[in-house]
Amino acid sequence: MKRRALLGIGLILSLLRVGYGQAVLPPNPSGRPDVNNLAHQMAERVRHLGEDIESDLGQIPAARHMVQDATELAQAVDEFHDNLHDRPDLARARQAYSGIDVTWHHLRGHLSGPGASSPAIDRAARRVDEVDAQLHHAFGMNPYPAGFAGEGPAPTGIADTQRLAHAMVSRAEVLADAIQADMGRDPNGAALARDASQLARAADTFHDTIDANQAVSVAAQEFGPVDQIADRIEQYVTTNRVPPRVQQAWQAFAAVEILIHQNLGLASPQPAVQLGLALPGEGGRSPLAALSEQLVQQTGAFAQAFAPASGDIQDGETLLADAERLQAAAADFREDAGRGLAPNQLAYEFRDVDAGSQRLARRIGRLGRGRRGPGIQQFQGIGETCEQIHRVLGMPGSPPMLGGATFDQASPRNAGDVPPPVGRPAIPRGVPRDGGSNPDEIAKAASAFVEATKRLQQAVREVAEDSPLVSDLGRLSQSAGDLRQAVEKGEGSEHAGKDFHAIEVEYGRFEGALKKDHDAHHDDRVVAEAKKVNEAFGHLRDHMAGRRD
Repeated sequence: MKRRALLGIGLILSLLRVGYGQAVLPPNPSGRPDVNNLAHQMAERVRHLGEDIESDLGQIPAARHMVQDATELAQAVDEFHDNLHDRPDLARARQAYSGIDVTWHHLRGHLSGPGASSPAIDRAARRVDEVDAQLHHAFGMNPYPAGFAGEGPAPTGIADTQRLAHAMVSRAEVLADAIQADMGRDPNGAALARDASQLARAADTFHDTIDANQAVSVAAQEFGPVDQIADRIEQYVTTNRVPPRVQQAWQAFAAVEILIHQNLGLASPQPAVQLGLALPGEGGRSPLAALSEQLVQQTGAFAQAFAPASGDIQDGETLLADAERLQAAAADFREDAGRGLAPNQLAYEFRDVDAGSQRLARRIGRLGRGRRGPGIQQFQGIGETCEQIHRVLGMPGSPPMLGGATFDQASPRNAGDVPPPVGRPAIPRGVPRDGGSNPDEIAKAASAFVEATKRLQQAVREVAEDSPLVSDLGRLSQSAGDLRQAVEKGEGSEHAGKDFHAIEVEYGRFEGALKKDHDAHHDDRVVAEAKKVNEAFGHLRDHMAGRRD
């Protein structure tokens, strides 16, 4: 895709430069794709697809997982949509959407299997395809590799080279962004940044020239410009100290460059990488065998540690089910790695692990932002192992990251430090619990939540006075006021717990209703006030659980 020419003349997304190398998404100008609206449409269409799957395939055992995956995907797109209001860094937006893209095409592939479709499901899936293609275009992203999602055989030859070229383009962009962001003060940074930008353009041109009926020799010739620029960057990166993020981005690019060299039978020197892939017949044990064994152990340990707490956490049982599915997929991949399959086949077999780790990362991210603990460290280990396998196999998209579609690297709390489960809020009995919040702090947090909901109610009223959201917020404010009074009067934890449960239920309903109200959900003031309500709810929830700010 000639994305850089389009972006450069402002036909799709005019990039605003803030400082050195930081590109952010500007407000939507008239006549250009509205990414906020497209993301909103995609969330709704995925949600409708899930409803059709449940309605038409409810009796099929695999349908339960597909419904769960569609529900989680819709939630991820909702989160992505919410964060677009902050005009995020373009590179982070692409990275976040690429994880969504991986899980959408993974689900789409399952819908192409025997007995996994119906006319209604086919229509709903095509509608998601349409808006997904528009988002790719708006973000300047190449289409997902043809033939890599589905139930057929693994792509081979030029088709597999297309898949690798897709990964190479995105990795070249990540490398260019890392050099621009981290080497601005390096005397050689500007020249290296120019080379990296040229590399991304050359990689994209190579991607666009590949044709399924093309001779390998023609593709090899087209790869020449990429090879030349990559050699210049390799010369500098491997002989000088560069920031860790630049080194990591280079290693990811070099890994996929090696696979393209091998696919095209190029005799030119291959770049040196920290983690390589032993090809069939070369002898020696593939590093993927050890990594896959490590992944099985890590996913098993995580599932075992999380299981006791899963029943007490909202959506905990679904998260545990995803962790167990990831463990099973990792075990299957371990068997494939031990058989010494070719790289294209291994990449194809890794798809279940790749998509499963994306979903699990997002689910964990929803438990709470900015927390750390042993459980999170466990998942970070899973993520690191998946990233290494993802990198060496030249997988499309970005590896899983905590925070998922929220454009940040916030680390949620672990299974031993989770939000109070719905219906079982933890409240001190008149005295601080384990040094946690006392009743006065809870009452203060409840008052702040009341005030925040009233401001949001006024903002919604100014957009649409007759909106049902106005009365929803009134009930939410009343419930918070009841909680404040219960705590101030010194009533027991059971009474206060019921009041907080009412707040949780009403707030969850309100969030869902707000996302469906297009006018209110896209009003700047409503968006700003809704974020303040969310922050106030988080403070109240933490005080109810006995945690201080």
